[in-house]
Amino acid sequence: MLHRLGGLEGSPPHGNCRQPGGNLRPVDTEVSGVGARTASAPARARREGRYRHRWAVLGAVFSVQSLFNIDRIAIALAAPMIIAEFGFSPSAWGWILSCFYIGYVPFLVVGGWAADKIGPRRVLVAALVVWSVFAAMTAAGFSFLSFAVLRLLFGSGEGPLPPVAAKTVRAWFPERKLSTAIGAATSANPVAGAIGTPIAIALIAAFDSWRAPFIALGAVGVLLAIGCWVAVRDHPSQHPWSSRAEIEEMAEEDHIAAARFETAGGTAQPSSVREHLFRPIVLLTAISWFGCMWLLYTFLNWFPLYLIQVHGVNLKSLAVANSVPWIAGTLGLLLSGVLVDALCRRFGATPFTPRKWTIVICILLAGVLMPLVGLVTSATAAVLLMAVVTFLGFAPVGLFNTVVASVVPKSAFGGVLGFVLLIGNLAGVISPVVVGYLLEASVGWTVVFGLAAAMAVVPTLALALFGSPTRAPSRPR
Repeated sequence: MLHRLGGLEGSPPHGNCRQPGGNLRPVDTEVSGVGARTASAPARARREGRYRHRWAVLGAVFSVQSLFNIDRIAIALAAPMIIAEFGFSPSAWGWILSCFYIGYVPFLVVGGWAADKIGPRRVLVAALVVWSVFAAMTAAGFSFLSFAVLRLLFGSGEGPLPPVAAKTVRAWFPERKLSTAIGAATSANPVAGAIGTPIAIALIAAFDSWRAPFIALGAVGVLLAIGCWVAVRDHPSQHPWSSRAEIEEMAEEDHIAAARFETAGGTAQPSSVREHLFRPIVLLTAISWFGCMWLLYTFLNWFPLYLIQVHGVNLKSLAVANSVPWIAGTLGLLLSGVLVDALCRRFGATPFTPRKWTIVICILLAGVLMPLVGLVTSATAAVLLMAVVTFLGFAPVGLFNTVVASVVPKSAFGGVLGFVLLIGNLAGVISPVVVGYLLEASVGWTVVFGLAAAMAVVPTLALALFGSPTRAPSRPR
């Protein structure tokens, strides 16, 4: 496998030479007045300037994830009006919310598998088109059944995005910057909450209708699908706007990844999705992701309703109150990725270790604080405390992707990550129904937030105690 450059992602071969230690590195030969000399890809990168098309790709992924998550904000903000208009009970509304995730969860795996097979660009654009159609059609909901079906189909369009987004970013960014890049891309989730809250409320107020945000989201989604088709490719070598240095840097990165994952001690490591799915570290990461998502979905789906029911927050004040925790979550996502990459550079640590322990520490702290949200007596205290919880709760979100990247080769990354995301997002299927019934039984918000904390802490302790990057079983060629 060592003779291939970029063999995992289909990048073209480049000139190479043998470096000390047996590594192959792409090089450039320049002719000067004295003779020929070689220069490494990083040296050429400095000469060619600072432009990298990867930042445009990252911007496209960020934009798509922001748009997708604004819908989740819109449906949470529209919930009191929809419930009042159609007379839904809390449990009925919980089932409607759950239907989105029933459609969403299986397509996490389908999207990851399809991205491995046909490339993330096609899957991304197709998902955007489907999502846009059903975003607009949400406005046509008129009964429990119609909302349930629309949300289910809507979720199927959004499901492929997380594994496709992560696979796209991994194809364009080197390992040393991966936590930062995925953290930046995933920060679209809380950014959507911060900017989506006032936008959705402004549209609702301007048209005096909860339907307005969904129609607007559908229109924007179609435009963004066109933009992604132009800006995104599956690999830097396939885009005419990529710089030569960028192409060669990622070809070298692919070669190093191939050497690391496909050979170890002279035996080949498996690269099919199936052979990675039930490795202990993959399963532990998945169940920890489930717990983290239960906590965050409790915030996403129910915090606006909590502020309205318990603290009497009105629609205008909600635009600010609900935005503050989302801003904190954005900071958590961005800073965690930067911190992990900085720790790797500073201490020469393998990426897995700081990624795992940042996840563990942040989730355990968020779990300790979450029940207190239901005990405070003012809206201001609830918002500020939830801001700390979301800072800690969102910090690990991008790192779950990079933990999988640490232990799974690129050729199987999309499918394995889709499986991990499927397990994690089962929380989105189960938690709205459970919380809906708990509220209908009048157990109180403290129990709801306490349950979210327990669901987050227990599996994360398992990851802390037993999660190690053990190699997958080797097999002969």
